[in-house]
Amino acid sequence: MQEERKEALEWFVNFANMNLAELKLGDKAKLSIEASEYLFPHREVKELNQYAASKGMSLHAFKAFNIMKWAFDSPILPKDLNEPKYWERMAQLQTVVQKTLGIREATNQMESFWMGNTVFHWMRQRNGRYSLSWVRLYSNQEEYIETKLYRLLDGLPFTTVYQCPGCKKYSVNVTQRKKQFCSPRCMWRVNTAKRRDADREGYNKYQSVLKKDLLREKKGLNRLKTKSRKTKEGE
Repeated sequence: MQEERKEALEWFVNFANMNLAELKLGDKAKLSIEASEYLFPHREVKELNQYAASKGMSLHAFKAFNIMKWAFDSPILPKDLNEPKYWERMAQLQTVVQKTLGIREATNQMESFWMGNTVFHWMRQRNGRYSLSWVRLYSNQEEYIETKLYRLLDGLPFTTVYQCPGCKKYSVNVTQRKKQFCSPRCMWRVNTAKRRDADREGYNKYQSVLKKDLLREKKGLNRLKTKSRKTKEGE
């Protein structure tokens, strides 16, 4: 996988896992700068400006009729890092990313969708050769983000992005080995819960002995329990 593609995919996955309500001021500043690159169409807006100039159109008139007007109006950086409207919008965009990653995780057949409404294209000279340029137009930011994520995922193994059954967070796996958990801790927690549910009576008995041992330890006595759930005779 190309490093730039990997970094972009990892950014979206990390963004999907963030708790936006608990971000510190420094983290908000970092996220707002990174979001301006990944969540907002800077490149597309620049290309639209170039297209308008190539057609001799005023940017004001171009904004008035083109379907990407939302891109010009979207706040790229908040004036105040604690601005409620900006973070409400960020939370909405986070939901879009989570939903898109969830669809990829849940099914092998992605729903068909239209990647943009219109394509402007024109020929220009670059290094003595003809060069074709085009701009995809998206009716809203949600559609733009979904399409961007689908392009990042296109052609990658189905196991590249997965949701950990323990913490429910998304992770990126660029290795050939299939992964189910994001960390050994999550694997231990899930497997422990399965064993507990399979033998609830034994688990309750083990907890009872453990409480007795903790009391003995506080009194300076040795523990009586074993490392397994099997309790000693008579305890």
